[in-house]
Amino acid sequence: MRRKGARTILALSVALVVMLGTACKAATLSQPAAECSSLYPGNAKVTFNWTPGTGGVLQYLDLSVIDNGFAPGKFVSVGPLPGNAGTFVWDDLLPGAALYFRVNTFDGTSWWPSTTGYVTTGVCAAPPPQPGGGTCIESRIDGDFEGWDGDTVFTLSNGQFWQQASMSLLLHLALSPRVTICPVAEGYKMWVEGVDESIYVTPLTCMKTCIDGDFEGWDGDTVFNLCNGQTWQQASYSYTYHYAYRPDALICAVGGGYKMWVEGIDKSIYVARLR
Repeated sequence: MRRKGARTILALSVALVVMLGTACKAATLSQPAAECSSLYPGNAKVTFNWTPGTGGVLQYLDLSVIDNGFAPGKFVSVGPLPGNAGTFVWDDLLPGAALYFRVNTFDGTSWWPSTTGYVTTGVCAAPPPQPGGGTCIESRIDGDFEGWDGDTVFTLSNGQFWQQASMSLLLHLALSPRVTICPVAEGYKMWVEGVDESIYVTPLTCMKTCIDGDFEGWDGDTVFNLCNGQTWQQASYSYTYHYAYRPDALICAVGGGYKMWVEGIDKSIYVARLR
């Protein structure tokens, strides 16, 4: 019986060592420092600091705008970083955004992710646009970019809104890619990071808000109560069903009227303000 007890104690000791070893492999995060970028006016810079985990061969710093456990395809990374690295300065980030981050350590066999950290970047002043001049506008797409389909509206991180003005179709998925918009003889052209072709765009005056409560699409004369307290009504005939709770909504002045785009729907409708 004593020999069996000794084996039990030994097994428990080994299990405890394994658990303790596992706990100390992941990096320990510190609170990062956010500021406005001097190299990329209008965008943000964040200095990330952490204590590297033990036994790490290399590390990756992962970043996401969604708190979803770093689901595949929903975050960006920088690396590989040395296993003993404990800081990284990430420049040209989206301003006014909530960012989730972690450090993922590889020990040669397994990955050991840290806990998830959180930082908010401040609102950084962008250089004013120069319509008709020779100055290009440098910014980023605000959030997910999925390409364009004919009349796509682009929301930029500097607060500007632009709409596709040339017929072209493109499917390209990216998270907040950089964009450059330059005046040309025919108007404005936009280039997107990672995309080989450019398109003509035109500036828009828009209001970004959300639908207040449940949204079920529109059926001809639907009334929309918005999160900013305004009320708008459908002004062009169209029918679509799409359920969402408090989806984002964008209303832009277009051709003497107003058009509305709702998150999750790939078409727009004309609307008129009631109050």
